[in-house]
Amino acid sequence: MTLAWQTKRLDTLAQFRNGKSIKPGGSGTYPVYGSNGTIGASEAYMYEDAIILGRVGAYCGSVERCSGRFWASDNTIVVEANPEEVSTRFLYYTLIDANLNRHAGGAAQPLLTQSRLKPLEFQVPSLATQRRIASILSAYDDLIENNTRRIEILEEMARRLYEEWFVHFRFPGHEDIRFVDSNTELGLVPEGWAVVSLSDVTSFISRGISPNYDDGANSRVINQKCIRDQRLTMELARKQRKKVPDDKKVLFGDILINSTGVGTLGRVAQVYENLENVTVDSHVTIVRACADINTSYFGQQLLYLQPFFEEQGVGSTGQTELSRTRIAEAAFLKSPMCIQQLFGDTVFPMKEEQQLLHRKNTNLRSQRDLLLPKLVSGEIDVREAEETLEKAVA
Repeated sequence: MTLAWQTKRLDTLAQFRNGKSIKPGGSGTYPVYGSNGTIGASEAYMYEDAIILGRVGAYCGSVERCSGRFWASDNTIVVEANPEEVSTRFLYYTLIDANLNRHAGGAAQPLLTQSRLKPLEFQVPSLATQRRIASILSAYDDLIENNTRRIEILEEMARRLYEEWFVHFRFPGHEDIRFVDSNTELGLVPEGWAVVSLSDVTSFISRGISPNYDDGANSRVINQKCIRDQRLTMELARKQRKKVPDDKKVLFGDILINSTGVGTLGRVAQVYENLENVTVDSHVTIVRACADINTSYFGQQLLYLQPFFEEQGVGSTGQTELSRTRIAEAAFLKSPMCIQQLFGDTVFPMKEEQQLLHRKNTNLRSQRDLLLPKLVSGEIDVREAEETLEKAVA
């Protein structure tokens, strides 16, 4: 760290304002932030280009930033940078690194107050250096955001193609096909197609194991947290020491369904990686297609069936279960293999591109998270970090 860095109190770097109560889930022009990111929108706003801190509860100390106009709920504290002392972007990254939750008080639940925040001291460089540091870290975030947007576009393309072909039945050659009654809730289906139970097109439906977690182990366990928004987040898979049984190993193309709990029950994700020594815990069900079912077709149809699985839970409010039997009973539209294959040939490259982008984002996050504490503390030279960024972008 050079002499240009100075120690300053947080209340000299920024002003603090309390959020204001608002009903979550609304609509409008401006985002509404709670302690865990956006919780809706509003036609009114209170703040602009500021930092939002989680004030209370499980997300106490969380850090978000909105560069535009926004509303912040009463579960937050809004931090507005003093432009003569610090840039908003640099302060944002500094507060991320500060682990503010450790400064929380409160007995029943964590509580972060302005009086605890204001005396905190941070090392800050000149405004010019701040902007260079923030620019580097923002570049990583921008790359991650762009990749995430591309992933979402590819997901939407695959979903719409499935609906076009297998919900609206506008598949290639549909003009020459006669439709017949399926005698199911699906009504008319193309002649030669069949509506069967999911069990008729699967070779394996099973829950996972009760893991024995160990950070030094070689095998990994996928849990409910790994299945988010119809995506598999392998970074959240935990290591465990128990040997993975061969009949519980997760294979390429498998469908994973959250099968216990509230809020996440029925969530679906498909495995598009060749994984070694990976299984799921007992709260997740593995569903594997038969050999005569196209992997991409099978996966996209079960993703489409997620709302059905979400409604099939049985049990108390606190512990709802989605049984293998309910999963196996789901109606599956079995189209001719030639149509499945044509769909798979179109969708599979999209899925591969998504996996590539996921891997890129994982690497970018790792690099950013490694650089962030070193940059905001002055441990490494800015030029060195700029060269690292150039390599990451190349």
